[in-house]
Amino acid sequence: MRNFFKEEKAAGMTEYILIVFLIALLAYLAVKNFGKTVSGRFIAAGNKVESAWGD
Repeated sequence: MRNFFKEEKAAGMTEYILIVFLIALLAYLAVKNFGKTVSGRFIAAGNKVESAWGD
């Protein structure tokens, strides 16, 4: 009975590691594909804010 609980705990940990890995992979791919676009939009927004201050 004890081995059953240890195996379930190990299986749960494996699932957790796989989910974390998949999230990290998706985040990496999103940054790789959309990083330049997002960066450009942040720069443009920053420029608008700077020009609104009138400095």
